[in-house]
Amino acid sequence: MNAKALLASGMVAAGAALVAAPWLLGQRIEREFRQGIETAGGASLGTPVRISLLSYERGFYSSTARTRVDILPEPAAPDGEDGEHGKPEEPFRLDLDHRIVHGLGTSGIHYARVITTLAPESLQGSALGRFFGDAQPLTITTTVGLTGATQGQLHSPAARNRLAADTGEGEIIWQGLQGSFLLPADGQSSEFSLDSAGLQAEGAMGSARFDGLAVRGRMYKGAESGLWLGDTSTELARAELQMMGSGFAMDGLRILGEAREANGLVSSSVAWQSRRIGFGADEVSDLALRMTISNLDAAALKAYEDSMQQPLTGASPEQIHQQMRAGQEMLARQMPRLLAKKPQLTIEQSGFKFNGAAVNLGGKLRYAGNGKDPFSPADLAGEAHVALPAPMLAGILRKRLETQAQAQALLSEDESVDASALAEEASRQMIDGLVQQGLLMAEADGRYRSDFKLEQGAFTINGLPFQGLPSAGAEAEADDQAGDGSEPEAAY
Repeated sequence: MNAKALLASGMVAAGAALVAAPWLLGQRIEREFRQGIETAGGASLGTPVRISLLSYERGFYSSTARTRVDILPEPAAPDGEDGEHGKPEEPFRLDLDHRIVHGLGTSGIHYARVITTLAPESLQGSALGRFFGDAQPLTITTTVGLTGATQGQLHSPAARNRLAADTGEGEIIWQGLQGSFLLPADGQSSEFSLDSAGLQAEGAMGSARFDGLAVRGRMYKGAESGLWLGDTSTELARAELQMMGSGFAMDGLRILGEAREANGLVSSSVAWQSRRIGFGADEVSDLALRMTISNLDAAALKAYEDSMQQPLTGASPEQIHQQMRAGQEMLARQMPRLLAKKPQLTIEQSGFKFNGAAVNLGGKLRYAGNGKDPFSPADLAGEAHVALPAPMLAGILRKRLETQAQAQALLSEDESVDASALAEEASRQMIDGLVQQGLLMAEADGRYRSDFKLEQGAFTINGLPFQGLPSAGAEAEADDQAGDGSEPEAAY
């Protein structure tokens, strides 16, 4: 055979292989799709979601499939004094349609590309279907690359619609959602993001608005324990809520999460930040709070995580809920191992301004027991401090006491009671009593400070044993008792 014939036969073979590739690839993709649903489809104690394959129709260049997602509800709370649990709720059911492109497509060369949408039957008659009309509420596009890495995008279109007639007058404006995710081929890490311009809702009872949502995450499996660790962040540019004449507004909210492990121990932190929070005539600004729980036994956490992979095999909702309640008890079994490493909760940073005046908080709470005996409050030890402006303290007490005075006046049917005036005087008396007893320390900058300590079951404030708060009428009661010749009793 000459060179031209060899070249021609080679081209024919290559062409035949290219033509047959989508069909052969489609067979392999179907096999892996079915295996994946079978592997991940069963609900577990930690993930009460059941996934099942309803249909798979394989074509030459692409295929279609439908899956069903059942989200199992939490066990019903006990009813009445007998502790019996109420009737379990039915699972929330959702059907999904998948269009699967084999290999080469309009988006380029890849192993597979899956476009997932909500099935029309799931939307028919639902509030979600009515709101979005003919538009698809959510589309997830997943691309599996030739190397095995998976990346995807989420999209929800902007929509605007009136509220249903039976829910009152109003309107909802949804400004859409975009998201992405990345899973490398080794499955040891992940990245994800979500962004939305916002949501507005207005009705007869009030209005709400959320602007500029951004969620980010970078996670990885710890080399020592295999636990998922990493960093997450959630940002919200602005939130407003108006309801029945009262309002709430917040600017620049950030929530940052972090999880790390070292030497067999895990630490996890959450930080909250906000430029401004306004409610009524009051304002909180420059909020910064960071809390960390540390010295968590990584092996105990992994054992708990593994135990939560136990499948939910019950056929009836009652059987499933019995298994889920049993799963909730599994963490208690790992508690001795967790306590043995002396876990500790720390407020590493805490401060804000209330109407321009600085408020500071801080403290630690740790386990000091032996990790073997049954847990007791005496096993906790810690210290904390709080410094807050005098007007803020007076306002908190005044509001609480005014509510109490109003309730008492209502019970006694005494319309002459001035609850506001009574609360004003009572709050002053209570603060004076706290200062006299040493439970509050007045600082030069107009703030009150208290230092707290918990050790071996004993709780002290400013070094003094704490026996309770003085009542609002402590001074008046003492005066009355002194007048009738009896000894005054301490009021707590």
